Amino acid sequence: MPFMSRIHLISLSLVLILLSGCASLAPVEPLTTSVQSSEPVSEPEQAGLPAVELSGEILFRLLAADLAVQRQQFELAAGLYLIVAQETQDPRLAEQAARMALFSRRDREALDAARLWVALVPESRAGREAIVSAYIRNGDGQGAQEHLEFLLNSGDDAEQIFQLVVSLLQHEWETRTAFDAIQSLVDRHADNPDAQFALAYIALHARELDVARSAVEKVLVMRPRWLRAMNLYARIMRMQGNPFEAAIYLAGVVEEFPDVEHVRINYARLLVETRQLDEALEQYLWIVDKEPRNEDALFAAALLSLQLNDLDQARDFLQRLVIEGARLDVAHFYLGQIAESDNRNGVAIDHYAEVSTGEHYLDAQTRMIMLLAQRGDVLLARGYLDKIREQVPNESSRINELEGHILEEDGQLEEAMRIYDVALVNAPDDKDLLFRQALLAEKMGRLGLAEEKLLYILKMDPDSVRALNALGFSLADHTTRYQEAYGYLQRAIALRPDSAAILDSMGWVLYRLGRLDEALEYLRRSLVIRQDQEVAAHLGEVLWMRGDHDEARTIWQQGLEQAPDDKFILDVMKRFGQ
Repeated sequence: MPFMSRIHLISLSLVLILLSGCASLAPVEPLTTSVQSSEPVSEPEQAGLPAVELSGEILFRLLAADLAVQRQQFELAAGLYLIVAQETQDPRLAEQAARMALFSRRDREALDAARLWVALVPESRAGREAIVSAYIRNGDGQGAQEHLEFLLNSGDDAEQIFQLVVSLLQHEWETRTAFDAIQSLVDRHADNPDAQFALAYIALHARELDVARSAVEKVLVMRPRWLRAMNLYARIMRMQGNPFEAAIYLAGVVEEFPDVEHVRINYARLLVETRQLDEALEQYLWIVDKEPRNEDALFAAALLSLQLNDLDQARDFLQRLVIEGARLDVAHFYLGQIAESDNRNGVAIDHYAEVSTGEHYLDAQTRMIMLLAQRGDVLLARGYLDKIREQVPNESSRINELEGHILEEDGQLEEAMRIYDVALVNAPDDKDLLFRQALLAEKMGRLGLAEEKLLYILKMDPDSVRALNALGFSLADHTTRYQEAYGYLQRAIALRPDSAAILDSMGWVLYRLGRLDEALEYLRRSLVIRQDQEVAAHLGEVLWMRGDHDEARTIWQQGLEQAPDDKFILDVMKRFGQ
């Protein structure tokens, strides 16, 4: 039965039974609150209930409470039930008030109602659980002590009772009060491993990690092979900032309990955290071998295989996920990436097309569109872009930028410029669109427009490294304003000293300034960081101008070995008659 309907029936049954004049009310079904009652509600003894004289005022409040529940006004309902409970001394109404007050975070009213409930039915374990939660929420750990002791002395198994105590306290917001309460309780039961485990668990929630570790170490002396305590011990180590220590410890636990899956999973997660990826993969492979259809293990094994660049194995695990019908969107996305890396672009397109929702949806669609455009299906690619614009309107700038890029690659420069112009009407301060338009303007020879857009970006963001670099390189490459270009590039390199692109630009402007030795230093550093044909063209040109013709030819030849048709290198070689 839905939660709201359950509350409505409970409260309405109270009203109807009171109207009938019965001395004994029907059992009250417990509400879903943070109190996890272990006591089933039983038929109360007739003699233990007060005779209720149904006055108009009581009836009015009960009906008003019932209406408040229907309207989900639980705070109001809790207050009304408490007033009637105090007037009638009826334990069922006190219980109803306590549970509703706990649910709606009326902490003071919850404590008042729970006190009344326990006073009327001292033997009620559910009442004691409620009052413990109420005391903790009100910041009174000492007040909870008597009732925690009552629960411990209820005759049930100690482990079950301490698990109940943990479940009561771990869900409360006031972790410091809960920690103080459990610590005081455990002081009187120090030789009980369940008590020490409860202390360790609550201490962990309260971020009292040293106390938690000390407590769980005591547990493991008293009960050495307790898996729950072993897992908790590793978790505490990790939270203390010692993930390697935790991993070493869990390695021993796995060796001792080789067939316990959740221990292996915890161990594998620690291995991933400590970047021991091969070892982590071994653990997931063990699980997959035992449970071939375990989708969590299959997915983890696939991701680890990807990180370790074992694409064949990753593909196998991802395809098994697809066969199982599990995590389809993310599986198809990564299968698309693998296919693309193998230059199987048609397969990649098919996989990306299968991604219909989720965090990878937009990335999958954009990759599919780029691949369609690369194989010449520009009209189809633009059709997909229009579809995405409708589905993801908040990503319109990114989509417009992609469309412009596709048109540029297809040689439709004027159409690409039109796309950027239209897009910037709606988003005039979009720095990505402005930057793309600036680069296109430079390609089209419209240097004034390129400079205008880059300066506008720098007005909004003076530390925009890409704008500083683009403006500096453009001025150095297309004008004689070398000193101005040098100033922009000095700012860029101060912000990003290890950027291959900026090092190349700085080398180029120094070459234009006639400072060839300095230019060589920057260009060599750039080529070491990234093997780029444009940098190779620039470095070869500076070497040639210094008279180092043989080294220049070597640099150019090495660049052509990687990209035989590279325009930058071929153009510069042609200029020097090579």
